[in-house]
Amino acid sequence: MTLSTTQASQPPAAIKLSDSYATAALFALIKIESDESVPVIRDGKEYVNRATGDAIDVANANAVSVDKKAITSLLSRLYFRQAQAKPISGCDFLWGQIERQADQSCL
Repeated sequence: MTLSTTQASQPPAAIKLSDSYATAALFALIKIESDESVPVIRDGKEYVNRATGDAIDVANANAVSVDKKAITSLLSRLYFRQAQAKPISGCDFLWGQIERQADQSCL
């Protein structure tokens, strides 16, 4: 799987994702999107739906590069955004963040 971004003065930048990471990250995103519960922080500790948390952890375990770790971090942030009760489409948030990071790294 390849994610591309474009910038007017720069050629497109591509992030190469292995099949195992792409599958794990996509599965985590699906779990996040379908999870009706919200993660909570209580006494400084994070409590999440176990199935969704495990899916994010699997993606994190498959993240062996800086780009993959950044995407996994975005998945975690997306999940915690749900706790803030801000309605947002997971795909819109994730792709927007990836595009912003790619644009900034090309500067």
